[in-house]
Amino acid sequence: MKSSLPTALPWLVTVALLCVAAASHSADVYKWKNGKVVTYSQLPPAAGVQAQRIRATASSSAVVTTTSPTSPAQNAAPAAPDSTDAPNKTSAKGELTPEQQKLKDQLAKDADTKLVALARRRADQCTRAHGQFDELTQHARLRVQDDKGNWKILDDSERKHKLDEVQERIVEFCS
Repeated sequence: MKSSLPTALPWLVTVALLCVAAASHSADVYKWKNGKVVTYSQLPPAAGVQAQRIRATASSSAVVTTTSPTSPAQNAAPAAPDSTDAPNKTSAKGELTPEQQKLKDQLAKDADTKLVALARRRADQCTRAHGQFDELTQHARLRVQDDKGNWKILDDSERKHKLDEVQERIVEFCS
């Protein structure tokens, strides 16, 4: 399954910035493109760079976008919203566009899938640790293979050491 995170990142950044901007009393966020890289910042870009100023106010939750070379003096008066970016914004009620909602749902599904896989691995580790604990406690003599492939019988101190390690893994993976 191909990850959609790289394509999702600009949407996530847009949504996050719009939420932050709406939560503050009055915040300006600037958006500009340098080649294929889209940059969002609360500080305007260098003089002469074409940018959008996104202004959100807490009382109205409205987003006003202007496209112009950015300098603080030039951005004093807001202009009409830019219709080319309308699908990328949330509505006045703070609702997500269908594309943003689909992306959000996919990210949640991916996160759930990763959590299920992690839980499955932890359960496997727990089962293995319990099996090793049973072997170490139920058998009088345990024969193990060393690094060179030679077999040897575990003495009491080695058994105790391995038991301690297994108990640590049980605490880690089974709780």
